[in-house]
Amino acid sequence: MLSQKIFSLKPYPAKKNKLSFFFKKQINLLTKYHFEHSSKYRKILKHLNYKGKITEIKNLPFIPVNLFKFYDMISVKKEKIIKTLMSSGTSGSTPSKIFLDKNNAINQVKVLLNIVKTILGPNRLPMLIVDKNLNKINRNKFNARIAAINGFSIFGNNHTYLLNENEEIDYHKLNIFLKKFSKNNFFVFGFTSLVYENLIKNLDKKKIKFNFDNAILLHVDGWKKIHDIKITNKEFKKKLKDKK
Repeated sequence: MLSQKIFSLKPYPAKKNKLSFFFKKQINLLTKYHFEHSSKYRKILKHLNYKGKITEIKNLPFIPVNLFKFYDMISVKKEKIIKTLMSSGTSGSTPSKIFLDKNNAINQVKVLLNIVKTILGPNRLPMLIVDKNLNKINRNKFNARIAAINGFSIFGNNHTYLLNENEEIDYHKLNIFLKKFSKNNFFVFGFTSLVYENLIKNLDKKKIKFNFDNAILLHVDGWKKIHDIKITNKEFKKKLKDKK
């Protein structure tokens, strides 16, 4: 279903139109596949007058996210599902569900490797995780935070969690980590809302003996809370830089 050629492409090519053409082709193949293998999806696309091919990305048959909250949108046989990903549900709503088979899970890892290596480089870096240790989980069901941490942990070593079990900053652990690794590049990862809460809003610089000058931050999801307090992406970056 997914062309293996995609794994040899650079994530951020100089000629974006070439990538756009390839993306459009793959999206058409995926849309057709799910149309043929999911009765729920097929019913929706027929209602949207889907003709079997999309000429422009803007004309894709976009569907409401609530479908993934209240229905099992599946395009493979149930016995082939190996993992169920759950959205974070940070706004208190019913979480969305995404079902993965073995092939899809492997492809996700391959694509993630290709993208992140262009940012972090080929070697693993010491990793500071802006979260508490979420190690007591159901291995078949992952919420978004657990899935993200597990996925990105493969790019780090010396994994250290910034927060204790009460979700408060553990300054003792933080200073030990920074003493060991802050002189060279290190990797900081977390949900955007948790990064804001703990590295911008609540971080007490007086309790830190070292700096974040060599940190490479990757943050994902969690933007809804940031938007709710009226902070733009530009303001978020400025506040984060001021805390260094």
